[in-house]
Amino acid sequence: FDEPCRVYAESVKAKITELEQQIEIIRSSYPFDKIPFMQDRDAVRKRNAELNEMLDSITEDLELVNRTIAEVTA
Repeated sequence: FDEPCRVYAESVKAKITELEQQIEIIRSSYPFDKIPFMQDRDAVRKRNAELNEMLDSITEDLELVNRTIAEVTA
């Protein structure tokens, strides 16, 4: 029983690290003052959409981790 739990804990830790890296990518993309003011608004909208997709993916991953932890600890 301990070995599967240890393996799972390591996979959760790896996933959390991956999510933290994704969050850092998103944070480094804001604020948009790095983008020249007159830059193509479509490019800004496209980047916003990409970042929102990443955030949605992170949220789904975190929900999965939370559900799995709840199941394992139930």
